[in-house]
Amino acid sequence: MEKLVHLTSAGNTYGGCLLILKREGCHLSSQDFGKDGLIYWAEYNGNTFAANSPVELLGLFTLWKELGNNWNYPSLDIWDAVEEVIEES
Repeated sequence: MEKLVHLTSAGNTYGGCLLILKREGCHLSSQDFGKDGLIYWAEYNGNTFAANSPVELLGLFTLWKELGNNWNYPSLDIWDAVEEVIEES
């Protein structure tokens, strides 16, 4: 039986997220805004992604990789779609 995992966005997940982004071919950097914190950046083939954490950065990059430049579906009622997925499972 496979061991179950409970994974939460926290500092100990940052390294894995950055490793995945690096393996995907992203150029990574960060910018320190002092008391306002860090912004993490990923650049991939001229596309740029910025987030408050590596977890968010990986999420944004994955959103774009999966959906492309049409990542934003303003006409989609996302909550109806989520409810359908939940009902199917």
